Amino acid sequence: MTDEGYYCVVCGRYLPADECGVIVHDDVPHPVDMDFGDEENPQ
Repeated sequence: MTDEGYYCVVCGRYLPADECGVIVHDDVPHPVDMDFGDEENPQ
């Protein structure tokens, strides 16, 4: 496993890369005022 990852710019949590280098956000939802759901907040 690598020590690489990044901090989520929205919630500030550290998201580590897996053994293949893939970074996936954890399943903890962002706070309501930081949620960017496409249905409610189209871009």
